[in-house]
Amino acid sequence: MWNEMLQDATPSEMAMMLGFILAMGFALNIPFVFVFGRTIALKKRPDERAMWTASLAYLGAAMLFVFMGGELIPVWLAPIVPLPGALIIYFWLRNTYRKGWVEDDQIVEGMSIENDDWRVGIGVIIAALVAAAIKVLFVQS
Repeated sequence: MWNEMLQDATPSEMAMMLGFILAMGFALNIPFVFVFGRTIALKKRPDERAMWTASLAYLGAAMLFVFMGGELIPVWLAPIVPLPGALIIYFWLRNTYRKGWVEDDQIVEGMSIENDDWRVGIGVIIAALVAAAIKVLFVQS
């Protein structure tokens, strides 16, 4: 399949196809980051929490590519496609978590901190799914 697609392609077309495939890998990481970022490793330090979230998101996206890549992406290439996106997400999450991190001895009276209960994260995910389902129902009718 790739031989036929790349046979008459110019270098810019090849670069666009590569960029599209890497963007697909990044985009498939995002739903997993949304779920795992709210439920996994909530009490870990910023580096560990970012690693847990990004690595599990990468694993989910890689499994999607392996099992649903079809003829477009060979099985040996499927785990590599979401890797650049997962690395970008890791560094972004690590930076975000570091900015929001407060040591226990730095917490003052009246300071609000993020909820670290995984059940609240599940509630947010369910609420987002219900809102999406309602939107789909109203758009289709």
